[in-house]
Amino acid sequence: LMCVVNDILDFSKIEAGKIDIEIVPFNIRSLIESVVDLVAVKAYEKNLEIASMVDPDVPKMLKGDPLRIRQIVLNLLTNAIKFTPRGGSICLQVKIKDNKVTITVSDNGKGIAPEYINNLFTNFFQVADHGIQNTGYGIGLALSKNIISLHQGNISVESEYAMNNENGK
Repeated sequence: LMCVVNDILDFSKIEAGKIDIEIVPFNIRSLIESVVDLVAVKAYEKNLEIASMVDPDVPKMLKGDPLRIRQIVLNLLTNAIKFTPRGGSICLQVKIKDNKVTITVSDNGKGIAPEYINNLFTNFFQVADHGIQNTGYGIGLALSKNIISLHQGNISVESEYAMNNENGK
């Protein structure tokens, strides 16, 4: 509940233009390890395999707001755990692509129907409202998008929807 309240407060601050983004050096490998450690129990409870990899080309130290970046990665991994079926797998990768740090979370869940992809980063939109059981509030991805925008970055999704299949990509 505290995470939801904090997300709502952050969301309100962003909407009001009152959120502060700190630009400081941080260790990306330590950040990724700490987030994976945080979600490991939930992944274990669903018998999910979770792996992370930081490409050797990624500098050890990056500049940005480590608290906010951690919040985004946690949100993405939590969603992946929520929507990946028992026994599935999740992979988090950090790479350099076109001179930018790219964080990718992939899983072998059912995927997202194409008609919902454009709305994923919309405030209070939930795929759960459209046939997938969910316990969220529909603000995590919208908040993540706003925080990433404040870092002059972007967020996107690619999905292969497996309508009649328990597992997809």
